[in-house]
Amino acid sequence: MTEEEARFLQVNPEGFFRDILAHLTDLLQDVVGTDLSEGFVGTIGTQIARKVGQSYDAALGPGQNCQDLHRLAKELVDFKRRIGGNFSVESITDTRIVLVNDRCPFGRMVVGKTPLCMMTMNVFGHFAANRMGSAHVTAAKTIARGHGGCRVIIDIGSDAEAIGDGGQTYYAD
Repeated sequence: MTEEEARFLQVNPEGFFRDILAHLTDLLQDVVGTDLSEGFVGTIGTQIARKVGQSYDAALGPGQNCQDLHRLAKELVDFKRRIGGNFSVESITDTRIVLVNDRCPFGRMVVGKTPLCMMTMNVFGHFAANRMGSAHVTAAKTIARGHGGCRVIIDIGSDAEAIGDGGQTYYAD
């Protein structure tokens, strides 16, 4: 194959691993259903959240109970940017962070693969809970569900448990 022919090939490591993930997600949904698939993917998100938290703590100093929602939001946005997402802060209050995103790290293949949203929810939820004690994460809009972008709401503190919006509550490890 000539260099001229090779430059038109759309094969690269990122696309290859995205395709593997897409096919694994489809298979998991077909075999065990969406609910159990979300549980499996969520477990991976929990493990990633621990590793990501350790990486940020090593680089920036411990974030445990830092009580700084602005730092937490910056870390979450930075992490997603590093893996190909385009999250930004829509708003921050004393107890809530709202993040929006117009580019999924999983690419356009995420549409219809809602279990992959559990990766984001669990990473955000466990990461936030380990820093703030508890967190409730709601994926109000997602690219996977066909929205043009994502809107993720992270509620912090004791009120996080009482929210009945279909989101998920997380506690510090």
